[in-house]
Amino acid sequence: EEPFVEVSGGSYNGLFVDLLSKISKNIDVDIEIKTTTGPSYKTDDGHWRGVVQKVTEREGDLGGPLTATFAQDRVTDQTHSFMSSGIALVAKKPRQPTSNSFCLFLGPFRATTWVIITIVTLLACGILFFLTRRWSLKGKACKPPAELQCFRCFFYSYALLLSSLYLAHLTAIILGATKGQMASPIQSVEDLVKQSVVRYGVVRNGHAHNFIQMS
Repeated sequence: EEPFVEVSGGSYNGLFVDLLSKISKNIDVDIEIKTTTGPSYKTDDGHWRGVVQKVTEREGDLGGPLTATFAQDRVTDQTHSFMSSGIALVAKKPRQPTSNSFCLFLGPFRATTWVIITIVTLLACGILFFLTRRWSLKGKACKPPAELQCFRCFFYSYALLLSSLYLAHLTAIILGATKGQMASPIQSVEDLVKQSVVRYGVVRNGHAHNFIQMS
């Protein structure tokens, strides 16, 4: 892996190659660098593949780069990690879905919530109309009954609270649509394991496979 080992014109260069060259001169040994195909992982029958296989079968003395795992530590002597890698995810950023203005104004509440709001509002308006009409038939000189005044306070409080909630949610939706910010549903490997929509694949018995299996 660059910049530690680089292959150019059939020869090896890089930081580790220079370091091995210095070591070979100091201890007076010849060093031969070989490459392996495929990643290092443990098969179902207990055998290793890749760099670990070459080291365990005495076909090589040193191997790398490797991700330090407990399974590999049981069959090889691993050096201390000098660089953390982990498992990274690269995914395309989801686009903000396009919608018309009418759907945008209906966005603050769900369909069931809109149905409940409509029913409650119609009932409240009907009751308020009935109480107001009964009071008006008695004449304007009569004082409004207590139930009418109480229901008016309830209706005005309900309308004020509903308007505040609607405007707050609508503002958040408009700001989100303006900025074009839409969070990805998958933010970590744990999110990837919990969902079943996005399909993914890993090397069988590899480090990523074992990590996801244990998550």
